[in-house]
Amino acid sequence: MSTSNWLVPLDDELCARLRTCMGCGARCHGHAWYDVWGGATIAVAFLLCERCHADAAAHATVERLMRKRYGPPGG
Repeated sequence: MSTSNWLVPLDDELCARLRTCMGCGARCHGHAWYDVWGGATIAVAFLLCERCHADAAAHATVERLMRKRYGPPGG
């Protein structure tokens, strides 16, 4: 994957565009965990609230959702 694919997810974080948890859909107030999932040709930013970040099942759910939407990771 080219580094230019990461520009939008990084811009999303720097401009604080993401406000809801990808795991549970709750509004993230205060501390949230920002991450980028890298697919074969796309990079997608997402947030996890503290509760979902601590839950391994939430991470697995995000991974399944991303694979369903964007295909297998890699690049």
